[in-house]
Amino acid sequence: MNISVRTIISSLGFIFALATQAQQFQNSEVRLGDILWKTPTRADFRLTNTTNKPLRITDVQTDCGCTLATWTNEPIAPNQSAIISATYDAQTLGTFSKHVFVYTNAREQGFTLRLSGRVSTEVYDWDKDYPFQIGDIRLSTDNIEFDDVNRGEQPEEIIHIYNGSRKNYVPELMHLPKYLSFSTHPEVVRPGKRGTIRVHLNSSEIHSMGLTQTSIYLSRFPGDKVSKATEIGVSATLLPQVEYSSAQRLNAPVAVVDTLIDLGSFGNKKKISGELLLTNNGRSPLKINTLQVYNPGISVSLSKSTIKPGQSAKLKISASSTSDFFRGSRRILLITNDPNRQKITIGVMMKK
Repeated sequence: MNISVRTIISSLGFIFALATQAQQFQNSEVRLGDILWKTPTRADFRLTNTTNKPLRITDVQTDCGCTLATWTNEPIAPNQSAIISATYDAQTLGTFSKHVFVYTNAREQGFTLRLSGRVSTEVYDWDKDYPFQIGDIRLSTDNIEFDDVNRGEQPEEIIHIYNGSRKNYVPELMHLPKYLSFSTHPEVVRPGKRGTIRVHLNSSEIHSMGLTQTSIYLSRFPGDKVSKATEIGVSATLLPQVEYSSAQRLNAPVAVVDTLIDLGSFGNKKKISGELLLTNNGRSPLKINTLQVYNPGISVSLSKSTIKPGQSAKLKISASSTSDFFRGSRRILLITNDPNRQKITIGVMMKK
């Protein structure tokens, strides 16, 4: 039988004293959270001997056959520790609270430990599925990207939310521009439950081709105000609506550039940089109509915006360690008059 890899070690810091000295312990409970049905899950308790004499565990008992305890029979030397493990079989759905009784040669009265949690047919890794936290509300993302949008389209993106508070939560977004709207399901998210916020884009309300960026804000409670802590980034890339004839395509420019650059790691540096060549292998001048970055930590410059056939331009890319460059995609956007590559994105790799 496999035991869940989610083993939780509680630093109980048992402070035992032999003979007439006082005996006490702290943090006698391990909360396992949500565990998967029929997947045995183990809680490890650390027992430390803080006395100057050997301490022996004489017996460990559980209050249910569903919980199996294991421990060492070897004496615990002064200032050393031992692990008492309690494995719950998770055969019953729903919440559980089980007790483990530990007896030592220090006193007749045992110590009571507790492990609790909830057995479910579905278990979510909250840190993985909802990695962003604003107060007691967890989000699947703090950055929304509407990519490759044609004028007139109305795409939507979904933010999955989890209410980790003890109160009902009414999801709401603040400071939305005219081209954004939202809807929620359910309208009220109960404690411990999940919901969604659908963010809708009306591309007809965007006037500029290329990248448009803004920030919207999650309301945590009625009357909440916008702040950096509640910020959600939104970007939309509106594609150019240009039709080319067969003759134009035959004599068109051809943009050639690497679509990925690795700037390396910052180390102790505040800024790192790199360079790419943008070459025109076509028959007419290549024009860069738009050059933008998706991420505030990245800056870019181009040596010339019109490149003649057979020539190149230098694309210089820099990143700053003082900026929040982990928010949003690390990409660069170029809008060109190459009919086959009107939109070019370049990914930027870097490490702290």
